[in-house]
Amino acid sequence: MGRCASSQRGTMDMSIVHSMHSKFAVAGPCSSRSMFAVQRHVAHTEAAPESEWVGPLEGGGALRCMRASSPAFRDVLMLRSMVYGRPASACRERFDDAADHYVSYRGAVPVYALRVSHASRGTFECERQYPPHLVERFRTRLVSSGRLVRNPVVPGSAERLRHFLAGCWADICSWGARIEVTNVLAQMLPFYQTLGYFALPMPPFQHPLWEREGFAVCFLANPALPGAINGGLDDLDDVIAMSEIERVY
Repeated sequence: MGRCASSQRGTMDMSIVHSMHSKFAVAGPCSSRSMFAVQRHVAHTEAAPESEWVGPLEGGGALRCMRASSPAFRDVLMLRSMVYGRPASACRERFDDAADHYVSYRGAVPVYALRVSHASRGTFECERQYPPHLVERFRTRLVSSGRLVRNPVVPGSAERLRHFLAGCWADICSWGARIEVTNVLAQMLPFYQTLGYFALPMPPFQHPLWEREGFAVCFLANPALPGAINGGLDDLDDVIAMSEIERVY
């Protein structure tokens, strides 16, 4: 996996529902070698040349990373606009500027987008909702992901979503991050458990933007731990053990 474009920085359609009401969504497609009718809806002829190519994704397609200052960020705003039903200009948020933004592409068509905020760069969304002793203990290696959206024109696939998230985490790890905190809707908890997330021992809280109750979950990047994301990570020599999380509490 290549590094992200941060070299200057140092049932129900779950992907749509979750991205509207919490920080980090679920279930939709990633990429494929085939280009079909999606091309009619997206004018691009090249996949975000202003972004950095991270690597190929299992199952096909490519993963790219960008900052909000890049012209390629238009793809992130376009996907949010399609999902949220708002003008793209209304989909930019204050937490975007310091974050990395991962986008998967099927040919030239953007499919998934995910915002990843590194706690070492400053305050991240909902930071006050998480235990401060946990955030401060691991701040230099902690991230918080959000605004996972899927192109609604492309059919959903939980498997392709897992490939996308695994690809993101492989690159996130290359920057030294080993732990994530985020929040999910109650109906999303089982899916996140399959990825390797676990619930933090704290009450649910209302997301300040979406005004929906979310449950705090945590992920540890550690190939020795269970979960679909960890199963795709290379060996890491500086992992955070579960016992360290337990000691914080």
